[in-house]
Amino acid sequence: MSIGFAIARIITVILLFWALDRHPYGYYKLLRFVVCSVTVYGTYFSAKLEKIGWVWTFGIIAILFNPLIPIYLGKGTWQIIDLAVGILLLISIFVLRKSQSGQVDEDPKNEIALDKLRTGEADDTKWIYEKTPDQCDDKRIGERENHHKARVFIVDQGYKADYKVYFVDQAHQEKNAALIAGGELVKYEHQANAKVYIVNREYQADIKITRKNFPS
Repeated sequence: MSIGFAIARIITVILLFWALDRHPYGYYKLLRFVVCSVTVYGTYFSAKLEKIGWVWTFGIIAILFNPLIPIYLGKGTWQIIDLAVGILLLISIFVLRKSQSGQVDEDPKNEIALDKLRTGEADDTKWIYEKTPDQCDDKRIGERENHHKARVFIVDQGYKADYKVYFVDQAHQEKNAALIAGGELVKYEHQANAKVYIVNREYQADIKITRKNFPS
């Protein structure tokens, strides 16, 4: 979907720049629909990535170009807006590209750390996959020895957390739960090797876990 979103933005940029020339009124109606559709999705996608600045940017553009309650401005004003929005969409393709990729960097240190986790040789580590823990596989992590169990501390702000946690009702809904399941809840931050922040929206979570499996 990230590739499709990038292609959609490229097409929209072309249409916006082409709109600087003279066209029939129907072209501008089509342009409103395309820009609004792309930026509405951009608002959702940015919210999912917690890119608040881009949420506002896409949201304002969507309102400006919405075809249901059209905003009427002079041709010169629209040309400036079309140019500015086209540039913003181009920038977003590059700025959001890394976030959209959803891929863990192919760093050999990651593979070494995984081998240690599988063989039980891991020390009291900071867990890997800091960038995209959603790529972790519970089966790949496997069961940890007791002396390697996670020591979990709940932080009060999301930016402090290694992982964002969402509570689910059923075990089959869990995702990456093995990262902290069976661990110990500690009182002080310096004791922790996994800092978590509890979220109330499922899409924000790196870890989905039932309350009974959450460290206590």
